[in-house]
This record gives sequence, C-alpha cells and structure tokens, in this order.
Amino acid sequence: INFGLNNKLSPKLSSDILISANFSDRDAATATLYDALFGRPDYPAYNDDGSPFVNIYYLANGDPRLLESPLSKLLDNVDKQKSHAIGISGYLQYNVLKNLSIRSRINYNLNESRRKLFYASTTSLGSGTGFAKMGSLSDTRLGSEQTEWENQLNYSYRYKDHKLDLTAVSSFLQESRTMARISFDDFPDNHIQNEFYQGATYKSSSGYVNKAAMISYVGRVNYSYKGRYLLTTSVRRDGSSKFAPRNAYGIFPSLALAWNITEELFLKNVLWINFLKLRGGIGKTGMADVGFYAWRTLYGATNYNGEPGVIPDQAGNDDLRWENSVQSDLAIDFQLFNSRIRGSVGYYTKNTDGLLYPFTLAPSTGFSRATVNFARVNNRGFDIDLQFDVIRNRALTWTIGGNLNNNKNTVLNLDKDYITGNDVGQALSNTIIKEGESFGLIYGFKTDGIYGDWNQIYKDRDGALGTGFVYQRYMFPGEIRYVDLDGDGYANTGVQVPVGNTDRTILGHSLPDFSGGLSTFVTYKQWNLRVFGTYSVGNDKVWTQELFSFGQATPAQPRNVWKIALDRWTPENPDSKYHSYRINRTNIAREFNDYNVHEDSYLKIQNVQLLYDLNRKTLSKLKLFNKVQVYASVNNLYVFTNYPGWNPESYAKDDRISGASLDNSLYPSFRTFNFGIKTTLK
Repeated sequence: INFGLNNKLSPKLSSDILISANFSDRDAATATLYDALFGRPDYPAYNDDGSPFVNIYYLANGDPRLLESPLSKLLDNVDKQKSHAIGISGYLQYNVLKNLSIRSRINYNLNESRRKLFYASTTSLGSGTGFAKMGSLSDTRLGSEQTEWENQLNYSYRYKDHKLDLTAVSSFLQESRTMARISFDDFPDNHIQNEFYQGATYKSSSGYVNKAAMISYVGRVNYSYKGRYLLTTSVRRDGSSKFAPRNAYGIFPSLALAWNITEELFLKNVLWINFLKLRGGIGKTGMADVGFYAWRTLYGATNYNGEPGVIPDQAGNDDLRWENSVQSDLAIDFQLFNSRIRGSVGYYTKNTDGLLYPFTLAPSTGFSRATVNFARVNNRGFDIDLQFDVIRNRALTWTIGGNLNNNKNTVLNLDKDYITGNDVGQALSNTIIKEGESFGLIYGFKTDGIYGDWNQIYKDRDGALGTGFVYQRYMFPGEIRYVDLDGDGYANTGVQVPVGNTDRTILGHSLPDFSGGLSTFVTYKQWNLRVFGTYSVGNDKVWTQELFSFGQATPAQPRNVWKIALDRWTPENPDSKYHSYRINRTNIAREFNDYNVHEDSYLKIQNVQLLYDLNRKTLSKLKLFNKVQVYASVNNLYVFTNYPGWNPESYAKDDRISGASLDNSLYPSFRTFNFGIKTTLK
C-alpha cells in the first residue's frame, strides 16, 4: 500500500508526505534442494498410509536412530512467518528568498515479524538423539524501528558566467532492533497441538534490545564557470554511538575538479572531437558497519545451579574506530567522430585504514571473537568504458559496448599472518590474510597426484622415519598424496600439524585479473534487440560440493552424493583424477587442498531482450494509448566456462574476506523467460 500527497500551502511553503505499508504471511519450507539431492534414493517416499517414509534403524547396543526423509522435513515441519512494515516520510519546504530555501524532512520506518519454527518428531532436529524428544519449537519475534530527522539549507547564486550552489545539512538518525525467542520440546502431535504454550518441556529463551544513534553535519559547495571549469567540495562530520565516545566522530572531506575541454577555443574547429572532459577528485569516507555495542564489554544473564547469574558475553575494544577510506581518481570522458565512439578511461587508488573485522580470539580468552580495526588495504586499478556505433542511420542502429576493471588489492601494515580457523585447518574458509598479498587468497595443501600402489607409500613412510611423524595422516592406495613443501620429511597434515604450518601455501586467488561487462544494441525501425553479458578472467574458486562427494562422515547414515563420485579411484580405475571414496572420515576436508580449487574464468550472457513498439499509425487507430510496447526477454541465457561447479558467480555472503572464493551452490542459477506489454495512456 502506497499513498502520497503533495501540497503547495502558499507561494513560499510546500509539503509532501508519503505513507507505505506492506504485510506478509507465508509458509516457508524447512527442506531444501540440498535435502532432496542428498536423500537416500533407494528408500520409498511414502508409507502405505500416505505419510512420509521414516527409516528407523538400531545401533549394536539397541539404541534407535532416525534417518530422516526430505519429505518429512517438507511436509511435517512448520515454518510460519508473518511480518508487517510501515514507512512514513514527509517534508516541509520554505522558500525564504528566490534563491534561498530551507527543507525539513522526517522519515520513520517500523518493521515487526514473528516466526514459528517447528521441527516434527519425524525429523532429526525434532526427535533428537535416540528419540529423546517429541518435536521441538522456537517462537521468535523481531522488531526494528528507525527515525531520521534531516534539515537542509540551499542557496544558489548566478552572476554572468558564474554559478554557485551552497548546501548545508544536519541530520539525526536513531535506530533500534529487538529480538525475543522462546523454545520448547515435546508436543502432543506434529500438526495441530504445536504452539509454544503446548510444549511440555521448556528448553531455552533469549533476546536482545539494541539501540544506536548517529548525528551528521554536511557542507557542500558547487561552482561552475562558463560550464568549462567545475568544482565540487564538501565536508561532513559524523558521530556514531557504535564507537567509544573518544572515537565516535569522524570528519570526511572531499574535493572534485573537472575541466570541460570541449568548451575551449582551441578545440572549436576540431570537428572529430565532440566532447572531452578531464575530471579528478579525492575524498575520504567512513564506515561504521559494526554491531550496536561492538566496542563495549558485555555481560549476559545465565542460570547457575538454579540461581540467576551474570557471565561475560563479549570482549570489548575501547580503541575501535571508524574504518576510513581515502580514494583519489583521474579520468577522461570523450565522444569522438560525431559521437560514434563514446567512453571514459580512469585510474583510481583507494587506501582503507582500520578495516573493521571480527578477529578470532584464542580459546583461552573465553571469547570467540572481538571486533577490531584489522589492517590497512590498498585498492587500485583502471576503469575503462567504451561504446561504438557500428551502424547508425535512420532505419538501423547497431551499438556494441563494454567495460573493464582490473582492481588490484594489497594488504598493508599487518602485524602477523592471519589464517582462518586453527592450524589444523578449516574446511570451507581456508584463506590467509598476509601482508603484501591481496584478500581472497585460497590457502591449503599442495598435492602430487594419487597413491597408485603401496610402493610410493612405503617410500614416503621410510623417508619420514626419524621425524617422529608419519608422512601424512592417511596413506592408502587411492588416497591423495600431499607435498612436503618445507622439506622436513613429512607433510604436516591432520592431528600432527604444528603451530605455524609450513606445508600449506597459497593455492589460488578469488580476485580476477580483470572483469566487466559487454553489451550490444540493435534497433531496426520499431524493433529493438538488447544483449547484456558479464565476464571475469583469472580468478579461482573452491567447489565445496565436490569437496564432500568422496566420503561419508557417518557410515550408519549414508547419503547420496554427486555423480562425479562414480569416477573415483578404484583398482579398476587407477587413472582417475579423483581420489578413492572413504567411509567413517569425521574430517573429510580437514586437509584442505588444491583438488577442489578450479580456475573460474567465465563469460555469461546475462540478459537478452527483444522489444517491438507499435508505430504511430497503429496507435492513432487505438486512440487510447500514447505508446504500446511488446517485449520478450530471457535471463541467465548461457555461461561459457571451464569451471565444473554450478555457478561461477557464486559468493558466500556471510564471509567478507573469503566469500568470493567459495561456491556453496547446490544447483545452477535459474533461467527465466518473460513476456509482456507496456502501455502509456493518453
């Protein structure tokens, strides 16, 4: 629902108000395609009575266990989500003079939601180990509220060839977020009596109330002389409660200059140059994307022997401050040969100081992590954007275009290398942050093929004698052979890994050498064809589904795997590029290695559109319409790549550092087709 009202209250006073609201009530699925893909294909889907099949098996000691069905998660679980949001925005503007005005605006947004998540007793989460419970529920309520008050003063001045615009802004932002959750176990049945007040066993409760505020002051000057020389400068001061009081404020100035060379007399007779502008700038920006109380030491409530208590919950950091970035750039914009060639070429450099990052703490501290200003980072590169009209006449136009970026990233001022996880390794986030290198490094063990027989195993075993270690953790025919990079006689894998492992190395890089987009437009009379694409060259990616397709952590609960496992090493298939399949490997990916790191260059045809505009003669007969356009489009048409995973564009959004290096996707991106008609009434 949207409602807007604009009023001119007097010759000098005007107002505007916009009210919006939306409501949502949806039943989400707790089962995913992951469950369907990896469910046992040799079990029936339903029982004879039509209920989802549930497989119960027994351990050697007689304890029962459940092998859950994807259909049980889909049909028996409940994920009920309700939400509503209200937004109100309005302003008053008073024109004090012809060239002086003041505007005051207020924005208010409220979001509230409730989620009922019930796991039925026919699922593993709802039954527990050995059917210890009969259903499990959590009832969660979320809320967020944001209020912003902004006041803006504008002044404009014109004198002959001079143009001057001055702006002053002050704003105050206050936001809050709340959460309350309660959980119960053991319910009378799975489908009717499953509200939180019907649970027999109280499990837990949690919640929070977070509040933050930010105050800002901005001043900006725009100046132009003859439209030839342009200047924009500004300075803003922001204060955020998310930092300690002595670090709450940051000052962020900027300056931009431009020279419209086309307006100079010495280019007036250069007919092949239609437009030429040189521009450059430098500016400082700040980021406060941290938790509401990341700088504070927090304590939480607990229960100790039936009595209420308080325990440390978060390690504070009084030195936490704004993440600051200073960026400078220089570029030239141009149009040549009757504007048939258009584009821009620019170079930029960006230095970020005090990168905000949740740093993993030593277990001995009692805390998992603390937010810190982690390092300095430099980004630099070229941005190139070009368009060329191959054909341009009254009936037919064909334009091709593209852009390119070759961002280079370097970590500076780091006191030591930071490796995700501990020195044993972490399966899906194996990266290293290293001074002098870039973010997005993929870090792990190098491999040297697969053990084909016992001869190489005996050789490696004998070579490691006297070191006190075996050559590597697993040594069987068909197993991956790891490289002893440091020459100490063994590969430092598994539980024998010492602090400062020197047998792990950089295996790849998630940042491309260059990337960008491509486009082409063809217009013929009333027909219009548009094609858009993206590309990336020189980056690497970890296909995580491949990583887990060659082993089972729990032999009593086998699961389905990807078809590539059929090409695994066996005595009958000794030349396979994949290692053998292993059962009862509790840490299948402990020794993360280059087997699952792949070159990820691609060219993707992202979107193709075909449009047809009815001509004026036809529209005149319809009388009701000014414009009628018929269109058809397809998204995600095709990807040209040698990458074996499902999605070369995948990104693990919960990992700011190594997210681009991980492909956790379970299936390719959808291809969608759209057909429609756009009309404009007279």
